[in-house]
Amino acid sequence: FVLDAVTTRVVSSACGMSELTEAGVSLVENAALTREPQPKSDAVYFLSPTAESVGALIDDFKHAKRPTYRRAFVYFSSSLSPNLLAAIKKCKPLLQALGGLAEFNMEYQAKDARCFTTGQPRTLRAFFDPASRTTTTGSGSVSSFNEQAHVAATRLSTL
Repeated sequence: FVLDAVTTRVVSSACGMSELTEAGVSLVENAALTREPQPKSDAVYFLSPTAESVGALIDDFKHAKRPTYRRAFVYFSSSLSPNLLAAIKKCKPLLQALGGLAEFNMEYQAKDARCFTTGQPRTLRAFFDPASRTTTTGSGSVSSFNEQAHVAATRLSTL
């Protein structure tokens, strides 16, 4: 089971490692880290649709003679952008190893039966503190408010 930072929090909020083990999951790995190749095993990827996560997926299969896993069953936590889908389509070894690809639309974290969070610790501050509405980066000004609002809206729309 290969997860990224966002989907690790989603899965952790829904079940524990013992429940994953009971369901037949023998190993949970971080997509951002280099993993030991297991070319005789299939992998289930649950990833957020970001360039970093899609890049890690493609890296696992870019060498047709040395893939990290035999096959990949890929699930995204929200909709995949057309440019990221195009990047996946360009990787022929990945397409050959792809056992399935789907979007789950599940980027929220369940706290209990009646409570959830979008997992954005700085959102309230970005929404209500005028001083934190924009941040300056080396390449110019980026609106923290717009970024946080977009992420929150995307995650809430998956409910």
